[in-house]
Amino acid sequence: MMRPADPVAQFGQMLRESAERDAEAARRAEQQRADAKAAQRASEEHAIALRAARRDLDLAIEAVRRALSERRGEAEADAGWRDAKARVIELETGARPEWAAAADRAAASTDDDHLADEAAPAEAAIEEPTPTE
Repeated sequence: MMRPADPVAQFGQMLRESAERDAEAARRAEQQRADAKAAQRASEEHAIALRAARRDLDLAIEAVRRALSERRGEAEADAGWRDAKARVIELETGARPEWAAAADRAAASTDDDHLADEAAPAEAAIEEPTPTE
């Protein structure tokens, strides 16, 4: 930047530049504080979610044990355990395990098949009845 020739004008220019630098430094510091606060909040939320997921996993393990001892509901209990375990792994590592992702895709395709099966009887019910003689 070009400095004015007048010493008073130069001093004024230096004060303005200094004020701009100070304001920018204050904005950066405020942004850093906001970022740190957001990171802290995200960390706390993650810890809460992980505790809840571990609690759900413990409950799922108990459900599997109960199902095995009663010899019923084993498939549902096992599916619940897999979901809970996948959630814990996802929260701990940041990525859903491949075996859970494959199971999710398989479940989604069976849900689509199930929905198609449910739609067929509804369409059949719409057909006009045949007249009787």
